[in-house]
Amino acid sequence: MTDRMALDSPLLGVELAAALHRLYPQRFTLDDTLGLIGSKATVEAIRSGVPPRAIAAGWEADLTAFTALRAKYLLYP
Repeated sequence: MTDRMALDSPLLGVELAAALHRLYPQRFTLDDTLGLIGSKATVEAIRSGVPPRAIAAGWEADLTAFTALRAKYLLYP
């Protein structure tokens, strides 16, 4: 990977967690990933079978607001 902008790592994480939960529900416990995922709502969405891209789309408004707030404090835009 040479272009960090080409990879959506949070989406990749949700895709992996969803796949592992679907393939190995007895061995891969979503509750143990809460510290990595960081959101109970995301864990519950994965558990409920919501498609990973739909989960990530739900973050868009918060991400846009954070990006705008963050821009004011960046030393190098």
